[in-house]
Amino acid sequence: MRYINFGSAQNRPADLKRHELRLSRGHKVLIDVLGKTYNGILCVDRWGAYTKYHKGLFQICWAHLKRDFLGILKVGEKTQIADAIFFAKTMEKLRKKIMAIWHQFKRGEIDRSELIKKTGSIRSAIKRCLIGYMRSEEKCVRSY
Repeated sequence: MRYINFGSAQNRPADLKRHELRLSRGHKVLIDVLGKTYNGILCVDRWGAYTKYHKGLFQICWAHLKRDFLGILKVGEKTQIADAIFFAKTMEKLRKKIMAIWHQFKRGEIDRSELIKKTGSIRSAIKRCLIGYMRSEEKCVRSY
């Protein structure tokens, strides 16, 4: 039997409001756990039930993004595709910078406004990188 872990937090794990184990990850379970509508930003791993349930803003899990970037890098190095290599290295470097600041926030060293301020240029660089590679010939980069 496999249980699915659901949690709901505002700012930090210490703010965890609800924690449940369920047998399913289907959209009906999301309604049970989060209600008919969710007004926040839903952090997801791209499971289809989330897009069926939530029509608002999403944040893809950073651990999943890390795995994606390292996978793209591996493909790029194996096939010697410069776009994939540069894209993956750039995005992973930016991800690490964001996470370092996020951990400052989680430890209580900075507040949310400082988190937003300190990550502004990094978020802009991520956006520029994504836009810059939208027309890449390499599908694993372009479709990102």
